[in-house]
Amino acid sequence: MALPLGLALTAPLGFALTVPLGFALAVPLGFARPAMAQEPGAAPAKPAEKPAAATPAQQPETTAQQPDAKSAAPAAEPSAAEQKPTQTPADYTDNRSTPDALVRSYYNAINRQEYARAYGYYEPESVPQPFPQFQAGYENTVSVEVLLGKAEGEGAAGSVYWSLPIAIKSTLKDGKTSIFNGCYRLKLANPAIQGVPFVPLSLIGGTLEKSEQPFEQSVPEGCEAP
Repeated sequence: MALPLGLALTAPLGFALTVPLGFALAVPLGFARPAMAQEPGAAPAKPAEKPAAATPAQQPETTAQQPDAKSAAPAAEPSAAEQKPTQTPADYTDNRSTPDALVRSYYNAINRQEYARAYGYYEPESVPQPFPQFQAGYENTVSVEVLLGKAEGEGAAGSVYWSLPIAIKSTLKDGKTSIFNGCYRLKLANPAIQGVPFVPLSLIGGTLEKSEQPFEQSVPEGCEAP
């Protein structure tokens, strides 16, 4: 008989024998247990029967059943409300060579949430507000589209000033859109006479107001002289 792991079998001499799992204990051939004394007139004792050899313990079959592929329930598709659109960042654009290029670079920085770079397009002496308030003004903005008119420029006192008509369409995190139009003003001091630090073409101000026209028709025809 196979004994479970850790079960002790007590021998006649008092020694404990622990049989590991899966091994059988059999009495070796030729080894006889001592005969017990018989009382007079008692029937002769039957010879001790040779114990049958124990067979190794059989482990229960534990074959895991694989789920039927045909009966398996398909994974649940995410609902439309759970499928959030992914905003792809615009390609990096940083160009100050013309008023149009600078304003497009400015809104490229806004769309990429690079607010410090956008803030840096302003002339240091003409920033509209402290940077924390400037950044907070765009915290709900997802993207901004831009349409530009024709820039008008004139020189004065060693610098060139431009006025640039503009229309923008702003998309917020809640999906709402708003259209604004107005004019930006830009300045470039004569690069040949500037010192250090050099100040490139920069924004020096602007005005925007809400437009009731479609986005494509919202660019002003012109701006006041810079």
